[in-house]
Amino acid sequence: MGFKSSISLIGNKILACLFLLNQKKFIFFKASPQYLLYHSLSAHSLSITTKDGCILQGWRFPGKDVDCNCIGIYFGGNAQDCADVSTLAATLNLSSVYAFNYRGYGLSEGEPTQKNIFNDAIAIAKFIKADHPGTEIIVIGFSLGSAVAGFVASQTRVQGCILVCPLSSVADVVATRAKLNLPSRIIRQKFNLNQYACEIKSPTMVFVASNDTLIPPSLSEKVYKRLECKKQICQIENADHNDVLIQARFVDECNNFIASL
Repeated sequence: MGFKSSISLIGNKILACLFLLNQKKFIFFKASPQYLLYHSLSAHSLSITTKDGCILQGWRFPGKDVDCNCIGIYFGGNAQDCADVSTLAATLNLSSVYAFNYRGYGLSEGEPTQKNIFNDAIAIAKFIKADHPGTEIIVIGFSLGSAVAGFVASQTRVQGCILVCPLSSVADVVATRAKLNLPSRIIRQKFNLNQYACEIKSPTMVFVASNDTLIPPSLSEKVYKRLECKKQICQIENADHNDVLIQARFVDECNNFIASL
């Protein structure tokens, strides 16, 4: 083994140790409160209290088609404040879009874990269904939130599922980006969409950003291949991870998918 290879191996071992000791810090980049933005959106704000007493901050944003019989539920990325979803919501042909900050994000209480986020997501879906009987639900997940939206779609009936830059699993992201092949059993926050994608029954649209370096397109395509439902995939050219949601073609294809349901 050469000198450079030895350094690379040692570096990878150090990275692996740091990741294992600080998994939550590597995965959850908790969004700090945006008080001025929250104030400007106060007319749309709401909250939900979890079974264990945490208050989650959320919003019901008006969609582009207030007469539509479909409501969206948006699940954000690992560094996203869902207050930012108001602009996207206004472009989608839905009556409204609900979005809640994960525990520890913005003004939401508690600490984020996969277990908490998944349980909260199911509770949110049940809350919205109960509040809007007879209305169809479309779940939308971006980045880490794709694993959350996919989990909801695998556990409860929804009209459609939109996965934007989905990750196949945290283990795959770590292996691809940091070149660390860690055993899945030692990763506590797995977000393994690849495991339950095959259980999604609703029509599903997968979006891939062609220039995505955070979640490589190959991982999103891996999720698409695992889906056994009616499915579509759309690559947004010249888009990266952080600007795909504002691309005109992304909005157009989202609305085409919604119209097809």
